[in-house]
Amino acid sequence: MLFVGGTNTLRSPLAAALLYRRAATDRLAVSVASAGTHAQGDPPDPHLSNVLRDYGVSIAGKRGERIDGPLIDGADLVLTMTCDQASATHAIKSKRTSHIFTLREFTQLLARAGSRPIEESVEQWVERMHVNRTSNYYNPDPSLDLPNVSGQRLLDYKTLGREVDRRCNTIAKLALAGGTKPEPAPRIPTPIRRSVPRP
Repeated sequence: MLFVGGTNTLRSPLAAALLYRRAATDRLAVSVASAGTHAQGDPPDPHLSNVLRDYGVSIAGKRGERIDGPLIDGADLVLTMTCDQASATHAIKSKRTSHIFTLREFTQLLARAGSRPIEESVEQWVERMHVNRTSNYYNPDPSLDLPNVSGQRLLDYKTLGREVDRRCNTIAKLALAGGTKPEPAPRIPTPIRRSVPRP
């Protein structure tokens, strides 16, 4: 799974770290990475470590990484922080784009769709989410954008952290936790045959 931001120094590494934490806690097998549409190798936002400390997570040594086609193609799901970033990610040459969503959009689709059926792979399920989407990144919807709190109060960073953590927990629960088993068919008792003595 790939999270995409702008400079890859705040929202996208925050999301990647929190989803990785949840996956590790629940023992879910998932690969998580983050990148940015305009990343230049900068270190994380100074307040990010303060936010992640609340969740027992560290990303020491992380630097902003620029997104490219192989990163997009290598992910089953690409989640951007804003519609503009989704549009920029779509514009990068890659083999497919139907697995690119904003984080808010995807979790809204999850809430309507419910848990992934156990017979569906994550890739198949993401394709089904794509069919049900209504957004158009070339006509951005601000309600689908995570706020950029860079330079604001620490309280704003922590508010962002709570929202991202909640959305990552939704993804782990409904999309990654192995799917849900179908309800078993009702068991019909087998009639008991009794032998009737001959007259």
